[in-house]
Amino acid sequence: MPSNTERIRHLSFYQGNSFGEVDSIRLHSIKSLKTCTVARFDGDKLLPHLLKFHSLRALDLKYIKEVPSSIGNLKYLRYLNFSSGDFEILPESICQLWNLQILKLDHCYSLQYLPNSLTQLKSLQHISLIGCYISSLPRQIGKLTSLRTLSMYIVGNKRGFLLAELGQLNLKGELHIKHLERVKSVTDAKEANMFSKHLSLLWLSWERTAESQLQENVEQILEVLQPHIHHLQELRVEGYTGVHFPQWMSSPSLKNLHCVYIKDCQSCLHLPQLGKLPYLKELFISNVSRIIYLDEESYDGGAEGGFTELEHLSLEKLPNLIRISREDRENLFPHLSALVVIECPNLLGLPCLPSLNYICIQGKCNQDLLSSIHKHGGLESLCFYDNKELTCFPDGFTTCDFPGIVNIE
Repeated sequence: MPSNTERIRHLSFYQGNSFGEVDSIRLHSIKSLKTCTVARFDGDKLLPHLLKFHSLRALDLKYIKEVPSSIGNLKYLRYLNFSSGDFEILPESICQLWNLQILKLDHCYSLQYLPNSLTQLKSLQHISLIGCYISSLPRQIGKLTSLRTLSMYIVGNKRGFLLAELGQLNLKGELHIKHLERVKSVTDAKEANMFSKHLSLLWLSWERTAESQLQENVEQILEVLQPHIHHLQELRVEGYTGVHFPQWMSSPSLKNLHCVYIKDCQSCLHLPQLGKLPYLKELFISNVSRIIYLDEESYDGGAEGGFTELEHLSLEKLPNLIRISREDRENLFPHLSALVVIECPNLLGLPCLPSLNYICIQGKCNQDLLSSIHKHGGLESLCFYDNKELTCFPDGFTTCDFPGIVNIE
């Protein structure tokens, strides 16, 4: 630490330091510290000293085990990052940080809940809870009208915890809405005003409970949860119990959508017409057990295929899938380079995939699928896992078919 400590405004501690290396007397001589970043340091030992700097504007302190109530003394704090902490609760005094604009609590796996009075912090613009397992948010989170990002919203059953709390929030960035099975009506879903939100990532998830089995109008609920289409880059749908997906999920107007995850949608008979998405690059389908084809679209009766920009396709736990495409078409998946097939025992074969260079097959697979691999001469990597029935390659299948291959497992 430099000798002239009184003038220090910004302080950082990095991995490799220990509290014993910090001269506490010289630390105390700092008069007006504004920002402090602590990365993999003895944060719990250092925190009591930092809390004496009432002029702090930004505090980045990860991996701590406890948050003392004196955190509320930092009245000028605007940025607070306690990510990866091992604490179970935040003290109510954190709700005295009237100037706080950014609160980051990512990967605080032990955190049980947020203080109820958090909604008093009218200056809050960003709350990040990525990887947290809290069961609910504070009541009437919609009062925080300055919020611009809220990484997770947990739908509840009572007033103040309903989906409608999102209605007045002008959100952008990433949003995971959990427990959508608790939404009682289409009207409740409409009140969330999702179309006004300029989200880059939207994750919609239902839990498999008695509520989800009794939920009515689930297809209409998903229909009205459409976000502003021009900003969406990634869409995830998990646990949806409807039979059909809404049309907006396959709208060609989704020009920025490059990644789609669909998982645990056991009732669905057909996937959205994802081949119409003009810039989709990554597609992950898992445990949608009733689908027979990935692509059933006729594309207006033409012979040309879809998925024109798709590069990575992952198919997992699809026991009834027999073909990727219902009809053979030219230029289907023209840029697909990586294919992962996990536990799809009835998949009969692959269409011609001219750009394919990586295939991974895990679990039991059909012999016809293996036979169709040899026509992809551009393969560079071929992997098989957990397939006891596979003792040798099909007749006529040799590495000579793949002059560029560098890896076979």
